[in-house]
Amino acid sequence: MRYRSQMRLRSLASLSLLATMGCGNLLGLDDYSNAPPAGSGGAGATGAGGPTSQGGATASTGSSVGGTGGSGGSGGGPVDPCDNHVLDPGEEGVDCGGECPACPTEPCPGSHVCVPPPGGGWSEPVAIASESVGCGAEFPRAVGAVIRDGLSAAAATCGCTCGAPNVACADMVQVVQYPVVNCANNPGNVTTASPNSCVPKSGGSTTSQGFQLAPPTASCAAGQVDETIPPATWSTSLVACGGVQQAGFCENAADTCVPTPTAPFQAGICVAQVGNHTCPAAFPDKTVYFAGIDDDRDCPASCSCTASGSSCQSIVFQFAPSSACFGDNEPLTLSSGAQVCAITGGITSALADDITKVSDGVCAPGTATPSGSASPSDPVTICCM
Repeated sequence: MRYRSQMRLRSLASLSLLATMGCGNLLGLDDYSNAPPAGSGGAGATGAGGPTSQGGATASTGSSVGGTGGSGGSGGGPVDPCDNHVLDPGEEGVDCGGECPACPTEPCPGSHVCVPPPGGGWSEPVAIASESVGCGAEFPRAVGAVIRDGLSAAAATCGCTCGAPNVACADMVQVVQYPVVNCANNPGNVTTASPNSCVPKSGGSTTSQGFQLAPPTASCAAGQVDETIPPATWSTSLVACGGVQQAGFCENAADTCVPTPTAPFQAGICVAQVGNHTCPAAFPDKTVYFAGIDDDRDCPASCSCTASGSSCQSIVFQFAPSSACFGDNEPLTLSSGAQVCAITGGITSALADDITKVSDGVCAPGTATPSGSASPSDPVTICCM
């Protein structure tokens, strides 16, 4: 009987404390921010009843009137009276009663936990769930952005595509004089000859003459860069879920009665705040997640291309015994960058035909070097009990 009396007295004391201090609502801070509370007016004093007259007369109206409430302090903008953590006019308890949800009348049940206030800047109590599962049940509302960790972002891949080269063949052939037969060695004087221009055999010490065709001039325009930037991925994507309804009052009137998270939520009640912060003492388990990404991965605007494999040629005609390129002839193919021994032995004159392009060749692509990287940004601190 003594034990039951003590329990009854403790329950009455808790109810008395609730009536005196008001019932604390959730520390709801939308998007991880703490709205500054508006100032509340002071309560007016209640007028006392007048004295009762003799002979059963009714009591007269008291002459005193309630004092005027003090003016509210300047706030930081519109404030939700059901979510500002102070007792507003018309409320029966802090953020409950009046136009707000009804105040709980029972103690915080065993399926819940009393959570102390984390302090300024921190969110309402939240439970953490996978983004793919989302919020629901006793934690129905997402608080803030999706938070992530474990960023993976491969470098950009930059390819180079080149067009065809611009090729110009030489417009003259070179005539090289040799003091020996078959243009074997010791080249001497070098002259030039236009296509279809007859070159007679030189006299003096010249025994043979070689025709040479210079390599073509080839150039390439800048190449087009083919850019591929792999998508950035995260190994962990979570949401902080709040919006709980109080199911009871706590022994400490400042605490909030919050459901104990169960699957699919992670274990433990948490609070959140944008940035990297030191956790409140009651929420020592700290993890920093990220809500954004700084990504400057890129490829160059253009790439270099190098020409190769271009070629031109001419047909060289040999004549004998005429020195004016008449009579029988023996054709030789003269390729760019090469030489044919046009006049030697019994050959007395020669001429080169038109110089024509044989192959454009190709523009070989250079290297397009990727730049930049991706890194997580916009940290969000999650602190759990």
